[in-house]
Amino acid sequence: MKKSLLFVLLCLILNACKDDPSSNALPEGDTFTFSKYYCECMGNCITGYKLTDQGLFQGEGTWCDPATLTFSATPLSDDKANLAQTLRYEIPAQMLDSDEDIYGCPDCGDWGGYYIEMTTGGATKSWRLDTKKDDLPVDIKAYVEMLEQTLADLQ
Repeated sequence: MKKSLLFVLLCLILNACKDDPSSNALPEGDTFTFSKYYCECMGNCITGYKLTDQGLFQGEGTWCDPATLTFSATPLSDDKANLAQTLRYEIPAQMLDSDEDIYGCPDCGDWGGYYIEMTTGGATKSWRLDTKKDDLPVDIKAYVEMLEQTLADLQ
């Protein structure tokens, strides 16, 4: 009986020590930016978010180029930052391991696209993803669905 109890306690302790991606702050200098953009529009054509070691910041831009995003100086709540952190940790290996940076045909038919950018340890990688998910690889389609839900939850 004592051995069983000891085993259960050991399992609980080990499980409690696992990293929870949503509770880990980004290292200084690392960033994660994600946005939805439209190139055939007027006004706010891009809405995005930038996660840094200081928190999650909302941004808007007037052109579909992510470089036009202007971010708020005030971070959003920790709960919202946790959503972004989870999204960051869920980027599919297919995207991380490939030189490909465009999946589908983002905004080809004026239906918008998603832009993802991650800087880790000084190295930056970015991707453009189609909002039309039918022709996306399975893992990337699932990620786009998670991205859509995250963007909706951040509104």
